[in-house]
Amino acid sequence: MAKEIVVTIHGVNPDRGWQPAVAEVLRPHFDPIAHSYHDYDRIFGPVRAVSNIWLLLLSVVALVVSAVASVLGQCSIAVVAAGAFAFAFPLGLFLGWLHRVASTRRLVKHIANKVETGSPHVIAHSLGTYLVGRVIRKDVSCTFANVLLISPVLPRDFGWAEIVRSRPRSVRNVRNEFGTSDWVVKAVGRIRWLARDLGTAGDGGFLDEPEFVHTLPNALEPCPGCATHKVRVHNAPLHEYGHSDVFLGRRHARELWLPFLWGFPADELNQYLEDLRTAAEALRNGHWIDAQDIIDRLFGARFTWTRGQSLSEFVASMVRSRVGLGIALPAGLSVDQIVSEAKLLLPIVTADALVEAVRPNPDERIACALHPLTAIARVIEHVVDPPQIDCR
Repeated sequence: MAKEIVVTIHGVNPDRGWQPAVAEVLRPHFDPIAHSYHDYDRIFGPVRAVSNIWLLLLSVVALVVSAVASVLGQCSIAVVAAGAFAFAFPLGLFLGWLHRVASTRRLVKHIANKVETGSPHVIAHSLGTYLVGRVIRKDVSCTFANVLLISPVLPRDFGWAEIVRSRPRSVRNVRNEFGTSDWVVKAVGRIRWLARDLGTAGDGGFLDEPEFVHTLPNALEPCPGCATHKVRVHNAPLHEYGHSDVFLGRRHARELWLPFLWGFPADELNQYLEDLRTAAEALRNGHWIDAQDIIDRLFGARFTWTRGQSLSEFVASMVRSRVGLGIALPAGLSVDQIVSEAKLLLPIVTADALVEAVRPNPDERIACALHPLTAIARVIEHVVDPPQIDCR
């Protein structure tokens, strides 16, 4: 079965190592595609993102010459140098903007070539967030599913309200992860007068709008504001994170990014997975009372992915749906029996997936059971059609 696509996009002067690292976490569940561009590599990449370097250099020289000539009383030279500055400086900024626009067009072309149907998910960092934001705002032919922005250099007043109102299909959900120690984004704020389409959403988040943008209490907790009015755009503060803390390890991607891409609350999913891991450990150590307490509590609870049912009721519903699709149960095997066996198998399958998910080059067959629905389906299939053991 074809997997949904996740496009990862780096920033300027990048360490592209995070893209293949996060791809290992995503690959059991998604088809990750790395978008790479070399327009802003090397040390002057951040400068080139704002202005043409040669024209900027000419502007600086012209400004210095004009100032020195004025002091020396060389008025004609001062006027010519000032004119050169007045010409070169805005032209450099204009060419910098054109370069950003050209980078955006290449992103759109890359997505069009790689994504034949549907809307891809996106994970973008730094200037990559600018490219994605411009596509969302300007390109009506390109739509996205869930968009994860890390340390974005988009304006805090980015027009989410207008985008959601006029083109609701342009994006499904947006999560803006930002840190309070991001000196790069703070620097962008200092020079924003040079490039008005850049901004500091990676420092303070997008401006809250009750009907369109909410800010989470922290990166793991659910949104209290969505209890009364659900919105598509959320700021997720990471407090002391800096600009290059985009990917702190495989657990960061597993615990924060996968839940968002799946559409599950991170705190709920992580607690569910941890409880199953604890239950599996208790089962393996023969701590039956502890295991039963955890399993009974979990199977009596309701989760985002159980559609208002308890986990026990949801497993039974999945079995009945399987039968309803024409896949009969073996003679003598009831739905209740499958649910009972699932209580023992689900913790083991999930615990194995948790361990595998953060390994380099994980076994996809094992790691894909990190998704609750995949794990439940696997357990049901195991009970209905247990693997045959060759005793020869």
